[in-house]
Amino acid sequence: MDLMAALALATELPTPDLLLRKPYGRYDQLINGHMWRNIMVQSAYQVTFNLVLLFAVPVGIPLKDCVADGWMIESGPCNSLAPDGTGNNQEANYRTTIIYNSFVWAQIFNEISSRKIYNEINCFEGVLTNGMFIGVIVVSAILQFLTVQILPPYIFNAVPISGLHWLLCLVLGFISIPLSMVSRLLPPFDIFYKLFPTDGKPETQKVEPEVTVETICA
Repeated sequence: MDLMAALALATELPTPDLLLRKPYGRYDQLINGHMWRNIMVQSAYQVTFNLVLLFAVPVGIPLKDCVADGWMIESGPCNSLAPDGTGNNQEANYRTTIIYNSFVWAQIFNEISSRKIYNEINCFEGVLTNGMFIGVIVVSAILQFLTVQILPPYIFNAVPISGLHWLLCLVLGFISIPLSMVSRLLPPFDIFYKLFPTDGKPETQKVEPEVTVETICA
């Protein structure tokens, strides 16, 4: 997931807007305050909804520990989860499958948000011009469906889930995009820029001597 996402984001085509941006300095930080802001907002959201699903799932979302005979959960028998979220299936767990699926979809949608790293609100701008990026998103989505619904449970410790819970996972993942748009209204997190410097200007710089004809002859 990370390797393909990095490849997709690294193949973004240049746009005329780049000519309006000031050039980066030689000693500028690799991760600036805008990037820290985007990283921390997305991390806080993903950690929050995963903890809610794990420890405080709403009553209106019935979770069951299921072993399905087919590729949809309705085709197999289901046993209710214990209060601690465990079930009778020793290979995989229904609740952890939803957590895993939601997390991966949040990452996939966050790839779209990560196309813009400053204060750009519209992260979809120019997305259709990058065939590599679209291909990575499509392949990631197909592989994720296979790991949950098709492949045997012991491979990814996942069991098939219902259509309702697929919708839940997709909604939780998609929230990453509007959340990213809103977070662009926040100021950059320069505190992280200062606490975790990735590089910096050295205290002293070596000054190269001026080369002239006289010094060459000497």
